[in-house]
Order: sequence, then structure tokens, then C-alpha cells
Amino acid sequence: MISSFKFFHGVVNTKLRVEWNPELEQGLNFYHGIDAEAELTRIMSEEISRAVDEEIIQTITRRINGGMRA
Repeated sequence: MISSFKFFHGVVNTKLRVEWNPELEQGLNFYHGIDAEAELTRIMSEEISRAVDEEIIQTITRRINGGMRA
């Protein structure tokens, strides 16, 4: 069985999806002490934050440049 979760965010038109299987999750936890779901959630949250920041910067840049992209 493959576990998955999706993140949707409205500011940026992006859909992010993560999939993993229980064997991977168990292996990461057993050998490395890593909680796969927590790590994937952290990484996806950082990616959403980066995408939102990028969209804000692009909007500001377009306004400064009179509608033109930098």
C-alpha cells in the first residue's frame, strides 16, 4: 500500500503531492530514526512557503517594472 497526501494552496496555482510506502517509512525510522511523514510534511511546507514568496516577489517586480517581467 502506498501512502500519500496532497497540499493545495491558493496563492500559487500549484498542487504538490507526496507518495511513499510503509516499507520505506519503516526503514527510515528503524535505521535512521527519521519520521518520514514529519519530514515530508516539513519539506512540503518549506516548498509552499518558497512558492508563495516567489509569487509575491514576481508580483512586486511586475508592478515596479510597469507590468513587465524582470
